[in-house]
Amino acid sequence: MRDRFLIRLTLAVVFASLVSAASLQAQVSASVRDRSLREARDLARTGNREAAIRRVEALYTQAPLDGTVVQSLAGLLTDAGELERAKAILTDYTAQRRDDTRALSSLASLHFRTGESGRGMDMLEAIVARAPKEVWPYHLGLDVLSENNMSEAIISHIERARRAVDDSTVFAVEAARVHEEMKQFGPATHEYLRAGTAKNMSAEIAAEYIVAMARHSEARPAVIAALEKVRSLALFAQATAMSLGEIYLMDADCGHALEMISELVDMEPSNAGVLIIFARRAAGAGCYGECAEAYDLVLGHIAKEHKVAEYLIEKARCEEGAGMLENALSTFDMVAREYEAFKYADEGLMGRAQIFRDRGEVEKAIAAADRVMGSRYSENIFRAVLFQGDCRVLLGSLDDAFETYDRVGTDWVPQYAQEAYFNLGEISFFRGEFDDAQSYYNVTLRQYPDEPRANDAIDRLLLIKSSGGEGAYRPELASFGRALLLKRQGHLPEATETLKEVGGMEGEDPLRVESLMLLSEIYVEQGFFNEAISTYKLIGDSLKTPASALALEAVGDIYLTLDRIDDAVRAYEDVILQFPLSVSAGEARRKIDLATREPDDEA
Repeated sequence: MRDRFLIRLTLAVVFASLVSAASLQAQVSASVRDRSLREARDLARTGNREAAIRRVEALYTQAPLDGTVVQSLAGLLTDAGELERAKAILTDYTAQRRDDTRALSSLASLHFRTGESGRGMDMLEAIVARAPKEVWPYHLGLDVLSENNMSEAIISHIERARRAVDDSTVFAVEAARVHEEMKQFGPATHEYLRAGTAKNMSAEIAAEYIVAMARHSEARPAVIAALEKVRSLALFAQATAMSLGEIYLMDADCGHALEMISELVDMEPSNAGVLIIFARRAAGAGCYGECAEAYDLVLGHIAKEHKVAEYLIEKARCEEGAGMLENALSTFDMVAREYEAFKYADEGLMGRAQIFRDRGEVEKAIAAADRVMGSRYSENIFRAVLFQGDCRVLLGSLDDAFETYDRVGTDWVPQYAQEAYFNLGEISFFRGEFDDAQSYYNVTLRQYPDEPRANDAIDRLLLIKSSGGEGAYRPELASFGRALLLKRQGHLPEATETLKEVGGMEGEDPLRVESLMLLSEIYVEQGFFNEAISTYKLIGDSLKTPASALALEAVGDIYLTLDRIDDAVRAYEDVILQFPLSVSAGEARRKIDLATREPDDEA
């Protein structure tokens, strides 16, 4: 009896112990656990890491096999630098829960961090063993290796994953980024190309990655070599053509860039729009011949529509920029004839007019502009009137020019109206009729204060008023007016001599300053940079006028044009030192920043 009682008592104690343990585990409900973990995270976020650890340790004591609690505690300990304690907790847990691959990956990462690479690899092997032919366990391994910056191991792990799942595009972007970090730009390029053949990435996106990498000058040669090597492979053809086209254009190698873009369009004619983008960017890079050629290709791929006229006009402008003037004249003429009922015809006629004017055939230019006068589009009429007036100034026919500009009316677009009134003032200035000039400049300024010529009108008015009044103007003012006319007509040597005379006056006279500023501009236009620098420095250093800061800023701009960066920076610093509150000082700071910025920083 007694033995049977002892047996029953023992079983009761054991059963009670099991119930007690079970009830202890059950006491930590999901809601209580989540609330406590949230409170612990808040404590850690506010710097109370020890209190956070104690809070989670209390949970862990009650629920040592709750994966969420275990991971939270291990994470807090790891952040606190208590790596061995974190490892011990995860080791105990994973010994009983081998199926918790997330915990295994955390433990593997800790082994790598404490120099136990072998044990870390064992953990990764245990993860892969759960599903060796699926991708997800390799994702976990990749995360662990990436956390620990194990570049070589990452590449090996990716290769193993690809063999296991029989897919060479798996983790291609990850592999590319690792190669890029290791400055292995050729392999990185190949990996991005692989990524572009995967289901979840297009060739366009792959090309964007490659081009972004190639923006760094150290990477570009290897990227180009890698792309050229696989250029003939159909699998990568689209991404390769896109990438090379962009990279060659980046280097202003417009010929090779156009070759790549043409290949891309041959592969898929619907990509013809890329040619238009290329043509406009090529024009921006000064590659006018390639721009015109690209538009020829565009026109061969699109149907007849109004857009064609726009592309023809842009093509003609590129031909003009490339010096192919007869081609440009022919293209502009085609637009004028084939789109006679549309505004594009006026663009064609004005394009021809400008070419004629620029090559000295001014009468032909006037005749071409005259055909626009009957246009139904008033804005083009205004442009044609202004153009004809300019041409007559070039010919020296000031009376005819005055009559042409005087066609301005209240129905004109403000910008063009202001330009006409300003030119009426200029002709009066050229003639020495300074009272009349003031009247026109006042109209320019008061009726159209928000248009671009307002500041020029102010400059002219100040100049005239500082040089006399009521018919008693200094002779130097007339000389300055003659120089303005000579410059406008393109007679730069004669304008230079006249401005030297006026600029030889004594003191800080506004007329002298304005003459020296204009003289400097002419020197720059002629490529006489040393003379321009000397003249600007005379204004900036010796004549304390409102133009001084602007003159010194212009010195910096010239040095920048000559690629003399150090000299440019010193000139801009001089502006900031001498005129710290001027607008030019702000511009100087901005230009210093741009001039000293590394090319890769701009990219």
